[in-house]
Amino acid sequence: FVTETTYQSDAEKNPEGGYGFSAEKKRGGWSSQYTWRNPGFPQTDEHPVVNVSWRDASAFCRWLSQREGKPYKLPTEAQWEYACRAGTATYFSFGDDVEQLTKVGNVRDQTVSAALPFLKAAVSSNDGYLFTSPVGQFEPNPWGLYDMHGNVFEWTDDSIATYPRSE
Repeated sequence: FVTETTYQSDAEKNPEGGYGFSAEKKRGGWSSQYTWRNPGFPQTDEHPVVNVSWRDASAFCRWLSQREGKPYKLPTEAQWEYACRAGTATYFSFGDDVEQLTKVGNVRDQTVSAALPFLKAAVSSNDGYLFTSPVGQFEPNPWGLYDMHGNVFEWTDDSIATYPRSE
């Protein structure tokens, strides 16, 4: 997409850049050095893309639709929730026990707390990843969808919310 269209992401165009992690400062923050190409932590082609705005994700969907001659768009919030929970009525696709999250996704766990003590873990277990994990490393939900819980935030078609930029 980027190569074919010479697309520049919002983080690349914005002087404030994107959100990333400074190993030197051991904290996150906004900087022009942080884009999807460099979030400040190791990423490979096996990892999910980060520092992509709603506009960036929507532009990709438009490009893919034109390229393949099929309609692609971001899911609505309701569609995403339904797919994430795999039709269940529980908080997560596997039930309601937050401690089981590390079986199905990369979350803020003891790995994060050990490396960055100022970040309190959401669960007492470990998934083994400090930042993002390669896709497909955890158990899929009952519908065979991977990485629905954790790893990176998702964009939906009916929510154009952005995170406040705070220090």
